[in-house]
Amino acid sequence: MLTQSRYRFGEFELRVNTRQLLRNDAPVALRGRAFDLLVCLVENHHRTVPKDELLEAIWPRTVVIENNLNAQVRSLRKALGTSAVVTVSGLGFRIGFEVRGEPDRTSAIRPLPQDLPAIAVLAFRNLTGNPAEDYFADGMAEEILTTLSHFKQFRVIARNSAFAYRAVQPDVRQIGQELGVRYVLKASVRRSAGRLRINARLMETLQGSQLWSARWDRALEDMFDLQDEIAARVALSIEPAIRRAEVDHARRKRPESLAAHDLVLQALPHLYAMRPHDNSVAQSLLEKALALEPGYAWAQAHAAWCHEQALSRGWPGSNDAQRAAAVWLARQALAAAGDDAVIVGLAGFVLFAVAKDTDCGLAALRRATALNPNAALVANLAGTANLFAGNLVQAAEQLERVLRLSPADPASFMFVSALACVRLLLDEPHAALGLCADSAAANPNWDFTWWVTAAAAGEAKDADRAEEAFQNLLRIGPDRTLAFPGFRIFRDDIRRERLLSGLRKAGLRDGQACRDPQ
Repeated sequence: MLTQSRYRFGEFELRVNTRQLLRNDAPVALRGRAFDLLVCLVENHHRTVPKDELLEAIWPRTVVIENNLNAQVRSLRKALGTSAVVTVSGLGFRIGFEVRGEPDRTSAIRPLPQDLPAIAVLAFRNLTGNPAEDYFADGMAEEILTTLSHFKQFRVIARNSAFAYRAVQPDVRQIGQELGVRYVLKASVRRSAGRLRINARLMETLQGSQLWSARWDRALEDMFDLQDEIAARVALSIEPAIRRAEVDHARRKRPESLAAHDLVLQALPHLYAMRPHDNSVAQSLLEKALALEPGYAWAQAHAAWCHEQALSRGWPGSNDAQRAAAVWLARQALAAAGDDAVIVGLAGFVLFAVAKDTDCGLAALRRATALNPNAALVANLAGTANLFAGNLVQAAEQLERVLRLSPADPASFMFVSALACVRLLLDEPHAALGLCADSAAANPNWDFTWWVTAAAAGEAKDADRAEEAFQNLLRIGPDRTLAFPGFRIFRDDIRRERLLSGLRKAGLRDGQACRDPQ
């Protein structure tokens, strides 16, 4: 029997797909492991769950002590109440509420159209026993996903949604139902002593049956050829009309240095985290990669985006030298990108946001979208750029497409908050507030969500929501004012002023910090 994607218990609502916990419609912050524990207990609400089963579900393939589980139980009791988790002596734990499960109809997620087959590439299992090697397994899966996403004959679910099943991997039939996919690729990888060993299985999700399985044992330097070979076998299994030549065409220009490639893989989780410290770590790793291979376009594009994040958020250390570096890296990456949609899209967004080269930036994003309509990151960047350019209809189309390409995306806070801003600028403040609530539930530390919340609350005359937004902006970064660097990305003065007008209606004055709203 398949589990449901939304549960209600007590004052709470648990949305599994979007990793949200709400209390009376207000988001409740839970750390990742505590959330995974809650999902395990709620999905097994009819029984006591043994400790060993919980440990394996929350820390798969990792040896941890029982105290780690007890710490997560304490976190849940603190967030939900002391009776939320019941200890059954000698057995394990069970949820302390009566639970009701139902399909999630409130989520912004929309199922993918079924006119084409769709596939999810799950995070590869790291068999080394060393969690520090997880990034390499993730990189292998992402490379194969990127190659597959070039094909128009089928759809590919975005990385973040597929990887959301890392901690608890349900039956593939459930994955198929929740993500709207017909196929799932599951694999494990081990890198050891200059060798690479991969076991892979392609599953169909209607019956949960296995279409094929294969094992590879190659030298590490053959990694890129192996990734293409796996992608080709998947593609040929899904769509017989796809030829190997198409796989060859989709291949990214490979770096000469495997060490440079490895450093970029290490940087990506920090880059996607969208936090100041992680951004600094990513910058350092990407600089090392470029020192090893200065012309590596993939590293250049991500390094440019790394600088853009810091500049747009006003994080410590961002300055004119970083601005110049971002623009130079973006132009170098764009010149060497070829047909790589992600490189073209990242470079185009940086030129739009940092260099203020609107025409070139939007043209690059249009090209990236045409090159790979299945790339969720590209659709997100294109939608956000069109928002800031004032092209609201195009922005809404792109951002809603991200929601279809990447249901259950842990990074949904970015594109959902951007879509909320679109709704606000289209004079739909109440719709904007609803989207902002979804974004805040996914990540309460994303400042743009709270800026849009405050502006929408000002337009909707909701003083309580405005005050909540200002308090959260103060928590994230003191002394935030209407001079916030992120507002400078707007190319349309009318749209920017519309947002600022909402903030003024909410009580924020020019030059005044959020710490003292009137």
